[in-house]
Amino acid sequence: MRSVSLSVLTLTAWATFVALPAAAAGGDIVAPGSGLTLGSGWYLHETSQGASFRWVANNAQFVVHHPSGAIKKIWIDAEAGPGVGDPKMTLHILDASGRDVASAVFDGKQRERFDLPVVPGHDAVFKLRVDGGGKRIPKDPRTLNFRVFSIDDASADQTLGAGHPDIGGAGITLADNWYPLEQYKGETFRWVDNDAHFDVTAAQAATKRLKLMIAPGPGLQHPANFSISLRDGSGHEVQRASVRGRSVVYLNLPLAAGTNRFTLHVDGGGKSGVNGDSRTLDFRVFRLAVD
Repeated sequence: MRSVSLSVLTLTAWATFVALPAAAAGGDIVAPGSGLTLGSGWYLHETSQGASFRWVANNAQFVVHHPSGAIKKIWIDAEAGPGVGDPKMTLHILDASGRDVASAVFDGKQRERFDLPVVPGHDAVFKLRVDGGGKRIPKDPRTLNFRVFSIDDASADQTLGAGHPDIGGAGITLADNWYPLEQYKGETFRWVDNDAHFDVTAAQAATKRLKLMIAPGPGLQHPANFSISLRDGSGHEVQRASVRGRSVVYLNLPLAAGTNRFTLHVDGGGKSGVNGDSRTLDFRVFRLAVD
């Protein structure tokens, strides 16, 4: 497909809205060999001042082909356009059902990592969109909300991308006092100083079990043998359990209908600056789920 050279600031010509066939993606903004192709919703491929890109009004699709794992890691290089009217935008990625599976803030032109949920061996369609937008510029009938310079595979990157599954299971929302999600040797987790809050949503009153995959940290005085306390929204202890090394702990979870606040608390922690880390790492949680 022919590239059209246009000035970004003084657009005197325009491209036609097209739906690209998969074969047209090679050599475009999608890197060859990435396992990705473009779908519908993209304006024509353009070049300007040495940059190659495609403008988008909204809902531009791309396809992940035959992923090998449950997560497809990708890079997206993009920036907001005159349709948004602000250099800062939040770019959302929606799956085929319209569910928002990942989002990241772009402030000017930048590259962001995304981790997308997929089914191994099955193609998956995703859609890019921004909130708001719709502003027009003179002499161009298109809506230029944002432009994408490249979409590429990020399988070799070891950092976590936007949309990576967090440690909380269904019905659980993490609240205050959690450190950011981390990945090490293929495992994801969050460190805690102390008093990590989380909310559990219940349709009706019930008693469930909380499954907690936990491990001690260097902030504890006795990491080989410590206890974890589950407290309710009033600060009262619901249950306490002993933890010896990395363990799976089950705790009673009394739920009222609606949102229930709980806290994970340990005694005998608080050491910071261990191994050159300025944080206080009392314990880390790999999984938090209602069983």
